[in-house]
Order: sequence, then C-alpha cells, then structure tokens
Amino acid sequence: MSNYWNEAPQQNLFKKNDLIEIIKNTRGRHKLPRAEKGKNYLVISYYTNNMGTTKYIVIDTSGQQYFTTEKSAKKITNFDLSKSQDWQSAKRSWM
Repeated sequence: MSNYWNEAPQQNLFKKNDLIEIIKNTRGRHKLPRAEKGKNYLVISYYTNNMGTTKYIVIDTSGQQYFTTEKSAKKITNFDLSKSQDWQSAKRSWM
C-alpha cells in the first residue's frame, strides 16, 4: 500500500514559456478566467495547490491572463518563443 506522503513528487508537464493548446474545459476554480478550449496560450507560471492540482497561469496573444490545469491542456512541441514575434510581443505587453 502506498502512502501519499511517501510518493515521489509529480513532475510538471509544462514549464514557463511553453505554448499549450487547451483540449478541454477545466473544472478548476481561480480568480482568473478559465482558458478557452481550442485556443493556444503561453505559460507564464504555475503552482501546485494544497489538494495536489497543478494550476498554470497563461496568457493569450493580447497579453490577457487566464488559468488552466494540467489535464485540460497539451503542449505544442515544436514551439520556440525566440522565433515567435506574436508571442514575444504578448509577453512584453503582459509584463
């Protein structure tokens, strides 16, 4: 039998500056609006709440902040922030 406190820490699927696509609507709660299904967002930060859910703070191309959870998104693998003017300007406007 495995105890929760003996398990290895979970690895996060997404890191800062990853581009993700929302594949389903999240059921999570947060003060920020939920990221919409079918859209792409840039990961700005993430944290794990006291229930063990990793929540991601993301921005859209206009620099607006949203949130999502790990189970609601998938990573876009061939993305490089340094080669994307749209996402660089979105991050700049967010800052």
